[in-house]
This record gives sequence, C-alpha cells and structure tokens, in this order.
Amino acid sequence: MPIVQMPLISGKQVDNTSDYREFLPVNLLPIPEPAPNAQGYFTNHPGITSKTTLFGGASNGAIYNAADGVLYRMIGSRLYGNDQLISETASSGRVSFSYSPNTTAFSGSNGKAYYWNGAELTEFKNWQPGESPQGPTNYQIDNIIDGARNLGRYIWLTRKSFIVTDLQNEQRPDFVAPIYSAESDPDDNVAISVWRDFVVVFGRNSTEFFRITGDAEQIYAAQRSLVVQFGCVSTHAKCDFAGAIAVLGSARNQPPSIGLVSGGQVQKISTSEIDKVLQTYNDDTLQNTVLESAVWRGMNILYVHLPLQTIAFIAEAGVWIELKSGLGNARWTAIDLVYNSTTGKTECGDKGTARIGELSRIMSQYDEVQEAYLQTPLFKVGKGSVYDLTLDTVSGFGSKPVELSVSATENGYTYSKEQTMNISQPQKYTRYPLISRVGGVRDKLGFRLRIVTGESVNLSGFTARVENG
Repeated sequence: MPIVQMPLISGKQVDNTSDYREFLPVNLLPIPEPAPNAQGYFTNHPGITSKTTLFGGASNGAIYNAADGVLYRMIGSRLYGNDQLISETASSGRVSFSYSPNTTAFSGSNGKAYYWNGAELTEFKNWQPGESPQGPTNYQIDNIIDGARNLGRYIWLTRKSFIVTDLQNEQRPDFVAPIYSAESDPDDNVAISVWRDFVVVFGRNSTEFFRITGDAEQIYAAQRSLVVQFGCVSTHAKCDFAGAIAVLGSARNQPPSIGLVSGGQVQKISTSEIDKVLQTYNDDTLQNTVLESAVWRGMNILYVHLPLQTIAFIAEAGVWIELKSGLGNARWTAIDLVYNSTTGKTECGDKGTARIGELSRIMSQYDEVQEAYLQTPLFKVGKGSVYDLTLDTVSGFGSKPVELSVSATENGYTYSKEQTMNISQPQKYTRYPLISRVGGVRDKLGFRLRIVTGESVNLSGFTARVENG
C-alpha cells in the first residue's frame, strides 16, 4: 500500500491536439521554502481591496515619484496625483512615465512628450526665441513613442532616433547634440529603457546599447559589442525586472518568447508552454501586450498582460502562473501595479474601469470570491484503488470555511466528478483534510484541485494511498 507523493508545481494536461501541456497554476503563488512533506508550498496570489474610483476610463500607466512623494496615474486622458485630478491631456492611450527632481514626464499616445512641474502641464518643445543666448532651434522632435531618464537627462524616442534633453532645461533638446540613432538593424525603433548607466534602444529584432561619452559634441555613443539579437514587439512590452530588462520579442524571423536582456546577452525565461501560449497570437495582436513588475512578500513577479489573458513569472521559484478574475475564465483586471512608499501599499489600476485598488493578503478581488486551480502530473500507478487523499494546509485563520474540490483523470483530458474536502474552518487549527476513498484506477492517475474562496489559502504535501491488485 504505497503512499504516492504528488507535486503540485509541475502539472500536466492534454489539449485537443493530443499534445501534453504544462498546466499553469491559476491565482496561486509558489513559495520556494520548505513546508510539511514538501520542498515548497502554494499560497494565494494577492487579491485586491477597493481604494477609490476615479473618472476618465481605464488605467494607462503609473509611477511613484520618490522626489515629491506622489503616485501619478493616467486614467484615460486624465492625469491624477495621489488620486487627485491634476490635468486633462491630449493623450488617450498608454503612456510611459519617468521623473526627475523637478518634473514628472510622460510620452503621450499622440506623439508628444509632457512635463508636470507641480503647477502646470507643459510640452517638450524646441528652444523658443529669447530662451537661449544662442537663439531658437528647429530639431525634429515630433512623433515621440517612448521615454526614459538617464544621468540627468530625459531621453525621448521616435521611430528613427532618440532625443536627449538639455542639462540646464530638461524641457528642451540639448542645444548642441540632441539626436542619435540605432543603426545595428534597419527596422524602426520600438521602445527605450535604461540598464545601469546605458540607454537601451529596442528594435523589433535587435537591441542596441548607448553609453555617455563626456563629449558635448557627441553625448552618447553606441556600444557595438553589446548589441543583442533579440528585439521587442511593442513599446510597452518591456519593463525592468530582477536587474535586467524583461522583453517580449524575438530575433529576426523567430517566433516570440520572453527574455531578460542585459548588456550583450539575453536569457530566455519563457518555457515551451509559455512559447505555445505566445504563438497563439500574431505580431500585430501581441503589440497590445504590457509588461510590468512588482515585488510581493520579497518575491520579484513579472506580469505579462497579453491581449486575452495575464500570465506571471515568479523569479525566485522560476515558475509561471496564470491570473484570472472572478469565476470562470475572465481576464485578470488589474494593471499598473505600483508600490506607494507613502502608504506602504501596492496600488493597481484596472484594465476596463477607473477603479483603484490595493493588493491584499486575502484572495478576494473587490470583495468577490475567486477561483484557483492546481494540477498534478500524470502518475503510472497500475491497476488498483486509491484511498486517503490528503494534503497539508494551514487551517483556522480565515473568517469563512474553505473547501477544496478534487477531480481525477486517467488521461489528462477528461476528469471525474469532483469530490470536496474542507481544508480550513474558522478557529479549527488542527483540521486534517482527507478524502478516505477516491476510487479505482486502471493505469495512470492525476488530479486537478479547485478552490473558490475569498480567504487566504496555503497548500502543500498532496498525497494518496494506492492499493494495487
């Protein structure tokens, strides 16, 4: 009567093309720390509590400006600071924020760049008459698509070049040498970022690094030895993550994947399953993807907001999960997660509405219960009967009972009727979840676990007893 230990972190299922697929945990975070009868455990991904509701539409970007202690967020075309309306803008799509000690700046979806100085919203322009002893300028600074900040200057990106602002007036281009181009690939520029003290320019198929020279006649120079043959699909499909830049893209004529780009190299982090998910979209559709990162309980989490779903990579565990909202297969609604050091909370916007939330230790989202899933691999156990299905959990700390529904499969495609066990009861701290009799098995066996709750959960050490014969 062997006891079968069933890992929950590497589930397998079969799709309708007869392919074995990795099952991504849904709404559950893997914690790579020892737990009873396991090397790690799962807890719920943070839920969301309501903070306020603003006006203007969906969240289109956010940043916390540590210089003035304000969390700025673009809601539709309205700029908010600490949930107070600051200004109406001419930009109605996603924006890229950055900030200096003096201003908070963003690139608008209308090809302009804007600055908020605490009193008014101004636009990035050429030098005007009377502003400089050397006179006005007429550099080509239109059609801006992205922005960043590096070593005392804002850097604004267009499809053909990037524009460096002046050290004395950050709302104007450098008077002498403002414009530079990435020439390692003939494709247009897509996005810009900063890695250490390098300016990083992404094309669709390659990434180029620029470093400051100290020469006023040529402020930046390309570092040809650091060119990476891996580009980005769109302006917002990249973000800082775990000391590198996470990018959704590929090399020329290659299918999309997700990698960590740093100087001269790219480390692929998407698994074969994630690549299969990405390849269900074409490049045009993937251009609507947004990448962002956050830290929760000391773990670095990369969020990939695909057009139809949201997946996340937990760096410390090296595991991908999927995030959903509500019951069923609804897309996760949160976006633009920003830690607000003034309040000590991680705040988020919404993909469809103007509501603002805060991440919470419990699983509910805006007071609504959520559905979570785990899946085991398929085990070859032979013909027999299965008894004493159990798992380790932390019980008693929630305000409501938590039930786990378990269904069995012999092929990874069709599943049995669910059996339910109570895994947590308020103030019942020694509860031992158990299904004493599961049923018969002919050859292979696997399980799917489903939880519907708003409480916090903790799962590990999933085992069963098999009697062969």
